[in-house]
Amino acid sequence: MKKFELVFVGAATARYFPKRYRRLHATLESAKETADKVMQKLQDEGLPTACHQPIVYGPGCGRDGMTLS
Repeated sequence: MKKFELVFVGAATARYFPKRYRRLHATLESAKETADKVMQKLQDEGLPTACHQPIVYGPGCGRDGMTLS
């Protein structure tokens, strides 16, 4: 069962944002790993990262989700 959802701020409106990333995860660690890979891909391509903070929703992440750095 996938309990954690990974989203990125502003990703829906940014045309350059990688659309294919795994959004649902079984563990928080898996969501963090995917967030790191997406952010690294943006950095490698010279695209902005500050405006696309990753947020994880799920058990233990609080009502507003957990912002990853």
